Amino acid sequence: MYVAAVRSVATYVAVSLYTFVTGLIGMLLATLFGWTDLLYIFGHGGGEGLATDMGVPFLGRLPIYQPIREGGDSGVPIVIGEPGSAAARSFLTVAERTAAQVSIAAHKTAEANKGKIPLIPVR
Repeated sequence: MYVAAVRSVATYVAVSLYTFVTGLIGMLLATLFGWTDLLYIFGHGGGEGLATDMGVPFLGRLPIYQPIREGGDSGVPIVIGEPGSAAARSFLTVAERTAAQVSIAAHKTAEANKGKIPLIPVR
């Protein structure tokens, strides 16, 4: 039930706001206990399913991990505070995949508009 509700809300928001969706990220994968035991408190695979339903790439998973929040609050991102950690690698993977999707979309847009003069409304 929960996954179905999230799918319909995410799809509605993306479509109704004419938003370009680069991809989806599974934000609430699990709690981590020393990075060895995963507890899938919100289930598993919902993000991948939603990405498939929406026809967008699944960009990765980001864990629930307190130092991520603490680093965000203090201005020290996890990729700086714990650069070799699994959490930092997760963020870097998602960032790389997002950059790749933005690059692909920019290329497709440039190809589709080749030879056209961009019109920018001035008011």
